[in-house]
Amino acid sequence: MRIANLVAASEDETRRFGTRFPLSKAEIHTIEAVGDHPGISVTELAALRGISKSAASQVLARLKAKSMVDQSPAAGSARDTSLELTREGAVAYRRHAAYHRKLYEAIEARLAALPPSFTGELEELLREIEDRISG
Repeated sequence: MRIANLVAASEDETRRFGTRFPLSKAEIHTIEAVGDHPGISVTELAALRGISKSAASQVLARLKAKSMVDQSPAAGSARDTSLELTREGAVAYRRHAAYHRKLYEAIEARLAALPPSFTGELEELLREIEDRISG
């Protein structure tokens, strides 16, 4: 429960990733999606993130106001748009990726020090927790 509560509480936290403005988790993960898929449309972004198109548009409006994302008409579509990171958005993208690399390296180093039988059992336990949480 402590971990679940920490994760839930962290959803509202903002963090600076080398940028002028603090970014929420929804914002930085939208930046990550656009950085991973340059030229992605709003519709594709919403599907990729598992959110509604309206929610994606709201996050994008905040990111455009913070000069993190550019939105332009998509080629061949009168209704959809193409998304790209701005220079500042690219800084946040790179810093966020570095943050995750450092986190994953620390976790992997800790796991590497454990006996293989334990890590296998741990993986099974985490998979079971995930299955129960997801329904």
